[in-house]
Amino acid sequence: MDKEVLFGKTLEELRRKAALQGGFIDKNDILDMLKPLELDEVKTDMVFDYLKGRGIRWEIEFASAGIASSEIQGGDGVSVSDTEAVLSEFALDETDTDYLKMYLDELEELVPLSEGEKKAFTISAMAGDKNAQNRLVEAYLKDIAQMARIYTGQGVLLEDLIGEGNAALVRGTGILDSQEKPEDCEGFLMKLAMDSMEELIQENSVEDSIADKALEKTNKVYDKAMELAESLERKVTVKEVAEFAGFSEKAVREAMQISGYRIEVIEDDRAQ
Repeated sequence: MDKEVLFGKTLEELRRKAALQGGFIDKNDILDMLKPLELDEVKTDMVFDYLKGRGIRWEIEFASAGIASSEIQGGDGVSVSDTEAVLSEFALDETDTDYLKMYLDELEELVPLSEGEKKAFTISAMAGDKNAQNRLVEAYLKDIAQMARIYTGQGVLLEDLIGEGNAALVRGTGILDSQEKPEDCEGFLMKLAMDSMEELIQENSVEDSIADKALEKTNKVYDKAMELAESLERKVTVKEVAEFAGFSEKAVREAMQISGYRIEVIEDDRAQ
């Protein structure tokens, strides 16, 4: 597998593992997952800085990787430039940073629950108590925000990730009777939220892919239409472009529609 691809997949696995564990991951787990990449100390520190930026914690909070060069062999690892490129892809931008700060400030107004209170409300929520379910939703809002931060940088706004996670949280608190023990409920709720965020990211990726393909086809129609119009020294018809480009007339008309009918060298036949 290409080193850069492996590096990206490793970061994704680290994010997922941390998300499942409430934003916490054991430092030894991080180091074990990084070993196949054969990163040197500088690149490993960059990964730890990235995790810190995503709000992910480990047992020595925000510590440097602290790995001697003898522990990790260099040579075949990804370059620093590749590392920076992959890390920057998942950076928390200014819009997300501002929103997160504003959102967390609003959550400060909520009264936190002690572990004992949280367990009591969980038991009541499992029994169908609506007030307890609502109180649990409030109790886990910060956890959802933390999880959403881990999933940023994948084409979905932090605000949308939080919204999706919160919706899953509300759904989850209403079906806690499916869990056998109160101790299972937190993991169940976090898993629901995580799965919902990942589905949103996947859906967004599919939509982007469809849009990219449509734009690519539109550009091809435009190029072929321009080439044919220059050759004939006049405007061209949909049928002529379709035959010249090897497209269907329907595809040419769709390209015209996507462009907002701005392919001016093609005669607009909407009124025909």
